[in-house]
Amino acid sequence: MQPSIASIRDAIPAADLLAVEREEITRRLLNGEQLLNEAATGEARKVIRRREEDARKERYRAAWEHVAHQTRSVVGGPLAPGTLPAVELPEGLWAGLPNLWQAQEDIDARRESTANGPIDMEVIEMEVRLLDVQNRLSSALSDRVLPGWPRLWNVADDDTAETIKDLVGGVITTRTATPDDAARLVALAPWCVVAVSPWASLADRAGISLDPANFIAWVSSDPEVQEALHFVGRVRPNLFKTLARMDPPYDRMRMSDYLAFTTAAHAPFDLPEELHRDALTLLRDIGRQKMLTAPMAGLLSTLDPEALDDLFGRDIASSADRDLGLPAGTAAAVLGYVLETGPSSFGTLDRVVIRATGKLPTRFPDYSSWRGKSIRRAEALVYTLVGAGLLEAPDGQTPADIVDRARAMWQQDHAALDRI
Repeated sequence: MQPSIASIRDAIPAADLLAVEREEITRRLLNGEQLLNEAATGEARKVIRRREEDARKERYRAAWEHVAHQTRSVVGGPLAPGTLPAVELPEGLWAGLPNLWQAQEDIDARRESTANGPIDMEVIEMEVRLLDVQNRLSSALSDRVLPGWPRLWNVADDDTAETIKDLVGGVITTRTATPDDAARLVALAPWCVVAVSPWASLADRAGISLDPANFIAWVSSDPEVQEALHFVGRVRPNLFKTLARMDPPYDRMRMSDYLAFTTAAHAPFDLPEELHRDALTLLRDIGRQKMLTAPMAGLLSTLDPEALDDLFGRDIASSADRDLGLPAGTAAAVLGYVLETGPSSFGTLDRVVIRATGKLPTRFPDYSSWRGKSIRRAEALVYTLVGAGLLEAPDGQTPADIVDRARAMWQQDHAALDRI
């Protein structure tokens, strides 16, 4: 390539020469031309990198949008809340709430009237006093009603309980119309957190609006679900954004990943290439938990043919059949017989048999006895997949039984309240 000097435009003011040069360099680079002046192309290359990164992010978002619609179509949305027992608010709470709401309106009106003037220290002092009252009432309400959900409240290191506490306490500042509305908002808080939050996160990653009308129209066609979500969305319009934030990018096992990729394994539907890495990370984690079902293992093997060897060890039994000239499955059958009839101290023999027969650790991922971050939401998602017909119920139980188990998670236990 021979360097050359090309005339770009005539009659350019001296002050504009540098800007015109950069504009032309950027245009030519975007057209794929090769330029020799590396120093002069630095800014243009930054523009190209930004455009490429923006395009990558858009492909990633579009992949999530595709998967979100597929998941919604297959699963049908969150389980309906079912019949929720009445939540009894502390006596006298409702009587004082209208006064607090009026105080907030008065403060807002006074702040607006003095917006263009000097800082009104009296308004600030009024806000501080009101906030203190609201916080004390919120804590008292939470302390009173939260023990009614012991499985959600007594979970180690789980932000599920903290988010429920925030939503329950939000009754103090939410201008609901009647005491029944306030009590219903409290009753629905655990269902929103446990059953709805993974869907809010999935919608958020897909670029689907979390404004109440848009999100509700997308997430479910079940009249019971829609009615409950319209109610909470009317009194707490930002609720679905709050729920989506329960699934931050730094979480090891994100519930939007769990919902989308376990559905993709059991439905099944194709995953865009942009999401293969996310799916691998999630499915490997589930494998380490020994909660992989056979369809999940199948998807994992499709994405990484060596993943099952990494998790469960090499298929020694199949190798033995080949090396010894035995019919396929002979070694696995012999080892299975030994494992079934022999002593219980065969160490890793069970893993060898599991690997050879394809009978992976679980047919039904049962998180009911687990503790830890996000576990209750993972448990609810498993129940949701059973309700959608994608997962089999455990032996001796029907899908209806499993749905009842799910709803028991967010139905308040009055007996637990009586014990405090």
